[in-house]
Amino acid sequence: MSYPNKIIYYKNVPENHDYILINVKHDLLYLIREGIPNEIYSELQSIYYGLLQFEQQLQRYISEDIAIRKDSLIGSFILLNKRTFIPEDEITYKKVVNAYNIAVFKEDNHMANKILPLFKERVSGSIEELSKIYSSDILLNILENENFEEYLKMLDGKKDKTVENKKEKEYVIYENGGYTKRKLGDIKEEYKVKESN
Repeated sequence: MSYPNKIIYYKNVPENHDYILINVKHDLLYLIREGIPNEIYSELQSIYYGLLQFEQQLQRYISEDIAIRKDSLIGSFILLNKRTFIPEDEITYKKVVNAYNIAVFKEDNHMANKILPLFKERVSGSIEELSKIYSSDILLNILENENFEEYLKMLDGKKDKTVENKKEKEYVIYENGGYTKRKLGDIKEEYKVKESN
């Protein structure tokens, strides 16, 4: 099933590839008006209204994207509907150049040598396409080191290094029918996919 009138972008969580980030309030709410399966409709309602309750609990408006497990009911729905849901984590040539520059600057010759063929061939494309040709460690390195200017600012002390450390970031997460806010780096826990009624 696809919805050609609307393209919805999502991102992969850099610290934990079991999760994606998506705008719940605008993008997922749009789907509630479409002719979708009942269990997805019910889950979307739960996600949306749960967020409103979570905001009341925190006493603040949540504008950031929400982390959702890929193997959850809604996560699976998003990943299977490739015409409607597009990963925003595209590899552009500029990101390749920046990641290469950072690897050279760090004197990480091993990674620089892995990125060099992409640099020379001026590679760009979606993660899905490129993962058929290049290893995931190269592609993830490019996504995690996509801004050379920001890297230099961090080195020069113009930015707080803890802000730049993605492993310290907390996410608003929807799973098991509720919301939490926590870090996602190096999470190794059992997860039960919520079954819809």
